[in-house]
Amino acid sequence: MYSKSGAIIYAENVFFISPEKNSVTYTGMILGYGQHGFGEKALSLFYSMKESDVRPDGVTLVAILSACSYSGCVDKGLQIFESMEREYGIRPSCEHHCCVTDMLGRVGRVEEAYEFVKELGEEGNNFRILGSLLAACRNHGEFELGKNVANKLLQMERGKGLSGYHVLLSNIYAEEGNWEYVRKGMREKGLTKDVGYSWVDVAGRVNSFMS
Repeated sequence: MYSKSGAIIYAENVFFISPEKNSVTYTGMILGYGQHGFGEKALSLFYSMKESDVRPDGVTLVAILSACSYSGCVDKGLQIFESMEREYGIRPSCEHHCCVTDMLGRVGRVEEAYEFVKELGEEGNNFRILGSLLAACRNHGEFELGKNVANKLLQMERGKGLSGYHVLLSNIYAEEGNWEYVRKGMREKGLTKDVGYSWVDVAGRVNSFMS
């Protein structure tokens, strides 16, 4: 609760005075650090679990990989991912693969992310993994690669009435000056984009914004 509301010091206080720590309390604190950009603190806490004889579970690994992704600690994140089965006996799941894809994509290592997804084979044909890769393509100007990923996603979501990936693809075409091509396709399919809201608390009053 404290972490999600940005009160990291309060969250730390609760964590450190807790008389009994387990993988759940560690995971909560690691996730809090990661969400607020304290990647090094998240890593330090993760490594300290071993010294405290607390074994991380699959959710803990998602938390630390997410923390590495948010804070740009890519090489350390990849080391942890590669040691999952060997050191912790945890087989990587879709969530872990998605974290690695996002981690590489955020720092512009888009080709590397693409190769990682390709090596997953059938496991890589997942909305979340490919969606993360598509967002990275758009953010870093890898338009041709982005179109290939988007077309694969559109084939997968055919008949489901989803519009998120159409919107991302339309943004790629828009940045190339050819946005009408996909917008027209969305209109023909009757797809609409959900409105996104941002909420911010200022002096005890919640304000919402939409674009």
